[in-house]
Amino acid sequence: MMIYHWIGNKGHAVVCCAPLHHLRLLHAVLAITLCFTSFICFASSDKNTLFREAKLALAAANSANANILAPKGYSEGSKYFQRAEVLFAKQRALSKIQKELANAQVALNQASKHAELAQLTLAAPLKARSDAKSVDAQRLAGDIWREAEKALLEAATRLEGGNLKRAKRLSSDAEQHYRTAELTAIKASYLQDARQLINKANDEKVYRYTPKTLQKAEELLALAEKELTENRYDIDYPRTLAKQARYEAKHALALSELVKALDRSTITPEEFLLKLEAPLISISNALDMIASFDEGFDTVADDLVSNIESLRADAYELGERRKELARLENEMASLEQRMGIQSQRVAEQEAQKESLRKLNDLFNRDEASVLTEGRNILIRAVGLTFSPGSAQINSQNFALLQKLKTAIALYPRYTLLIEGHTDSFGSNSANLNLSFARAESVKAYLRANIDSAKTIEAIGYGETHPIANNETQEGRTRNRRIDFVLRPPL
Repeated sequence: MMIYHWIGNKGHAVVCCAPLHHLRLLHAVLAITLCFTSFICFASSDKNTLFREAKLALAAANSANANILAPKGYSEGSKYFQRAEVLFAKQRALSKIQKELANAQVALNQASKHAELAQLTLAAPLKARSDAKSVDAQRLAGDIWREAEKALLEAATRLEGGNLKRAKRLSSDAEQHYRTAELTAIKASYLQDARQLINKANDEKVYRYTPKTLQKAEELLALAEKELTENRYDIDYPRTLAKQARYEAKHALALSELVKALDRSTITPEEFLLKLEAPLISISNALDMIASFDEGFDTVADDLVSNIESLRADAYELGERRKELARLENEMASLEQRMGIQSQRVAEQEAQKESLRKLNDLFNRDEASVLTEGRNILIRAVGLTFSPGSAQINSQNFALLQKLKTAIALYPRYTLLIEGHTDSFGSNSANLNLSFARAESVKAYLRANIDSAKTIEAIGYGETHPIANNETQEGRTRNRRIDFVLRPPL
């Protein structure tokens, strides 16, 4: 049986002539096609465009802290927004999604307006909240902070509902809680360590041995707490007092151990004094001085102070020179720019600084120091040691030599001069020969392990180029060294 069927398509008539079962199949295909086309159109909808206005409203509400200052409206708007996202994910009708988004936008915009009003009405607790937050009151005074947050939220809710009187009362409560949390946090932050150390000192009965020092720590702590309570906004002074209290408590604990040792006779008075000399000797050695205690501690202390003051003066002068150099370099760069010259010099300087930074990063303090001598690079390998009287490389030096190999590779076009140096003990000629033999030994090692095309020279200076005082053991150790001088091509 044949069926004649009209199908309307945008005003055009189409005649289909087909068996009935074919027609049913055609209807099914059309239905599937329409559903599939609808799915494609929905999936290709631009979510960002659809959600744009609601997202802007949400961002504005967040910026106004509406979650705190207008909690009811913010919560309502957020729920609408989340429902719209769920509907979109499930590919529900576009009209339903648009309705949820419109409701979200209205609620969030209203919440932003309420939040702006609350910013003025609740200004005092909000300022207190910010101050408390800045000293980590959430962590250090958690219970009080939560009470304050609860009061502020309730105040904002009442204000949002139009109950101004109740909102102001709750606002005052919130402010007080925040201020209490702030003070508690400050005390915990600045005083807790000192108090714990003082308690420890008391538990160990330190007052039997160092009563004055411990008493000083307790007085400083009490004064710091008093200052914080009376003027919590001038925290610099009480913080300094708290640090001093902490120091004196540790000081009392350390001194008590020494006094106990004297009482138990585990250390003699002479050993006690020699132990006190040791730190001053270390400082003197670092400054390349000899600490002589034959006239007591005061003379050594005066010499150290004098040396340090001289170094500070030198450092200040060096700082001024660096400022002047930077000024001249800026003037030169400005002049080159006005002349339209591409500064190869500046580019070279930046490249050299980067290479020096990589070079410094290779070594720790006990291995080597990196210096500059004009355009030369000097690597002072203080950690490269030899057995007494020997020029043979020890196995413990291999790791450092590998680092030196890496350092040299950073300057492929530079020539390398290896300098051997000794301390002043031994004859001049023996030291000269030994320094040269050591430099040659290092040269042979590097020659076997780096680019054979690099120019490497070796020279020995013996004891003639000291960098430290040969009258101290530490100074002599520093003088027994290998220096690597990297020289740029002419």
